[in-house]
Amino acid sequence: MTLVSLVSYLIGLIQLVIPVLTGAAVVLFMFGVFQYVYAVAQGSKEASKEMMWWGMIALFVIFSFWGILALLQRSLNLP
Repeated sequence: MTLVSLVSYLIGLIQLVIPVLTGAAVVLFMFGVFQYVYAVAQGSKEASKEMMWWGMIALFVIFSFWGILALLQRSLNLP
């Protein structure tokens, strides 16, 4: 196994996992939104806001990582 095929294999595995992580981050964000909308107490609204922020941060990190992988794949001419 050459280095190029190993890197290509690892990128392929990561690209399979990224949509699952993206779905989990969207669910986390939406759960925070629903909790915020239906929250009555101020303390539960703060927890909901925090959950929404973590969901947005997770989405940003996931999409950034996905873009870096695509850039790496194009610059190394990997399949």
